[in-house]
Amino acid sequence: MTDTTRRRSSERTRARILDAAIEVFAERGFAGARVDAIAEAAGSNKRMLYAYFGNKEGLWEAALRRVLEAALAAAAEAAPSALDISVRGRALIRWYLGYLAANPLFVRLVSWATMVADRHAAIAIEDLAHAGLERLDRLVGDGVAAGVLEDLGDRRHVIAAIHGMCLGFFHRRALLEQLWGADLTAPATVEALADVVERLVFDGLAATTEPQP
Repeated sequence: MTDTTRRRSSERTRARILDAAIEVFAERGFAGARVDAIAEAAGSNKRMLYAYFGNKEGLWEAALRRVLEAALAAAAEAAPSALDISVRGRALIRWYLGYLAANPLFVRLVSWATMVADRHAAIAIEDLAHAGLERLDRLVGDGVAAGVLEDLGDRRHVIAAIHGMCLGFFHRRALLEQLWGADLTAPATVEALADVVERLVFDGLAATTEPQP
């Protein structure tokens, strides 16, 4: 076996373990996930898992990084900074709701990570999720500066409210689908949710005074 073949095989094994970990962590959370179950789902063994990720905590951090990096990359394409602030904001809301609908593993992992703020989740969230929140912060700040959105002071509260509205629909998906008798991931439902969030954000936060020069 050549070095190139060996490296590719190693990369495939690592990716397979990480894919399995994302599935198991999403279903059971960090505390409920067993290393044996992850290794079995990956068609590997614990020795290989520890060789690539060190321990269960390292694998948990890597799983969070994988899903957060994918979301950040997709968000950058969905709402380029060159767009008009209102267009950019509406595009980002619609993209995020669509992304949540299409990526249930992302929803579950982020929900587990935010419910149990362990050190390894915090490491991944600090530098990756924080980057996403900074993007939202710039968006809200640009909206205030352009006179589109009202300045409510601490923008973290606004960002948390917008993020909570979007994630909350899919965090509670099973309950809402049972109550509403509707598929929350259906395109028409996602579109309707986006309309509601857009109106709440852009009508509810609409600037009532002219921006300061």
